[in-house]
Amino acid sequence: KEIDRLYWLSLRQLFLAQSNREAAKAIGIEEPLQILGNRAIVKALEEIADSIEDASLIILKLKEKEKISDRIKGMTDFIQSIQKISEDTQKALFELDFKTANSIIERVSSLKLPNGFEISNISSVIESILFAKIYEILDRYNLIAEIVINRSLERPSEILKIEKVELQQTT
Repeated sequence: KEIDRLYWLSLRQLFLAQSNREAAKAIGIEEPLQILGNRAIVKALEEIADSIEDASLIILKLKEKEKISDRIKGMTDFIQSIQKISEDTQKALFELDFKTANSIIERVSSLKLPNGFEISNISSVIESILFAKIYEILDRYNLIAEIVINRSLERPSEILKIEKVELQQTT
């Protein structure tokens, strides 16, 4: 599991950054509070990878048995929406893009099951597990987007303008 190795490597770097300011700056950490956000992002990415692996193993087993329902094959638009959320999450994270991160949160909260699917109507345990994995992934993308929003508010930008205001005393 390569993702687990990357996860533990990332944690070691974050622990080093916590005790060594030069190491922190070398990996792009300007404030100690960012270590906490980075830790949450790394954990979310590791959980996304685990959920994707679990879902793909289920699909492969179904494919071997030729039991993939036409209903699951008809999920193309739903899957493409998730792919776009994934791509946009990466973009928002690397660019600290507030607007994209906010859009991700809105799209995750409004994403509906594909046509013909309802939680009470999911016909098999396997479909239920697949949707549970998909919503775990979406929940992690949402978490990353929230961290991006917090990070983007740490500095002045078009979204946040910080001004020093002098108060005049009245006597």
